[in-house]
Amino acid sequence: MKKSSTITAVCILAFVAVSFVFAHDLFVYQFRKRLKDRDEILTALMYSSSLSKIMETLSVVRAMANDQLLIEALESENSRTERQNVDLMQNYLSRMITPVQDAIPCVISDSSYRYYRNDGLFEVITPTTDPDDVWYLRFVAGDRNFNTTVWRDKNGPDGSLLFLNQAIKSDDKVLGIASIGIYVKDLLTDIQDLEQAYNVKIDLTDESGLVMLDSNYCDISMASLAYLVLPHQNGGERFYFHRYHGTGYVAVRWVSELGVFFVLRTEGKIVSFFSRHWYYLFALLLLIGSEAVFIICSRSIHRRRSIFPGSKTHVDSLTGLPNRNFFKDMYGERGVFNTTRYHSIAVFDIDFFKEANDNMNGDAALVSVVQHMLYVLNNHGMVLRWGGDEFLVLFELPLENAYTVCRQFCKNVAADNLVTVSVGVTEVRIADSIKKNYYRAAQYCYQVKEMGGNGVIKG
Repeated sequence: MKKSSTITAVCILAFVAVSFVFAHDLFVYQFRKRLKDRDEILTALMYSSSLSKIMETLSVVRAMANDQLLIEALESENSRTERQNVDLMQNYLSRMITPVQDAIPCVISDSSYRYYRNDGLFEVITPTTDPDDVWYLRFVAGDRNFNTTVWRDKNGPDGSLLFLNQAIKSDDKVLGIASIGIYVKDLLTDIQDLEQAYNVKIDLTDESGLVMLDSNYCDISMASLAYLVLPHQNGGERFYFHRYHGTGYVAVRWVSELGVFFVLRTEGKIVSFFSRHWYYLFALLLLIGSEAVFIICSRSIHRRRSIFPGSKTHVDSLTGLPNRNFFKDMYGERGVFNTTRYHSIAVFDIDFFKEANDNMNGDAALVSVVQHMLYVLNNHGMVLRWGGDEFLVLFELPLENAYTVCRQFCKNVAADNLVTVSVGVTEVRIADSIKKNYYRAAQYCYQVKEMGGNGVIKG
């Protein structure tokens, strides 16, 4: 009798479980379908709203590049004096009507390297010697006729510009570049309004995942979204959705007209299937089948468990800094810097750290040193934990300024009477690989250590 009752209870529980799973799956299917429709509508709205000013400006840049008057002016540039050319270009650019207020229309001549703006001759670029101008040669030699670049002002977004650059050609010969610079602050205002209104996060990245436009201008931890965009480099112009955090999602789209990725992220609340009456009903059914569950569980003590390996982290758990994995995903250690944002690079480590670790709290010493560097760096670069007690610093400062910062850093650390540091700092050379830049700084750091530590050498 007891055996028959147990079998009956098991059958009832199995029927209830199958019915519940079926109802649940049907509900989830309908619910996710509604979510998908909502996500697509919201994403399309955010996409068009956040890029509207940029796309309107792009149409003006293309019109400039195909303007026969401008083409003829560049072809005959050598027949006029510099003053005549400046007056001609200033008159042409000052009449340019741009969709964004205070935008800066520009023209760069390929024959003279003159950089004309609507307020006159801005400068004569030197792309063969100036690292800040190297982008021009790369652009002209590349396959694309258009690119998007961001010039970052060290003082923040108020002076930073997003440039839309279009090659000016005649019979496949490059005559120069037509460009319009849009102040980043004007674009960020619109993006921040959208983010607050719809509880979303919007970014523009280059094709390698480096963030070009973000409402949090100084957010170092979000400098790269390569892990989101790289899987879709060859996906064409359509949205790719990844759901996460319940009803939150990420939408990624390649914008070929601009040569950038549009990334939208949002987090939603987890919607439970159970309302209160469903919860009580299911609890009652569990009570009815409790005896059967007990018997089944007692016979299945040893059960196989699935193991899900964790993903490679990009943040050091002790210091909260980006780590070597983050750097490799951004640039690749053997590659070259594809940005002119950083002007100096430093390597530092703690002197006699093994002895210090034996005599005190080594973790506390590491955190203290990191805090000193972050304080003197003052958001003018990025600090990474390279491994152990070795750290890498990328400065948005010239070598002399970076050297001054490092000297103050050493003094502040030594003043705590806990540990001292050795620092090597050098200028970033765009033409060299990242590995070569790193080794130069590391060699200077080792020279300081050989002399007893607690100092800085530059080179």
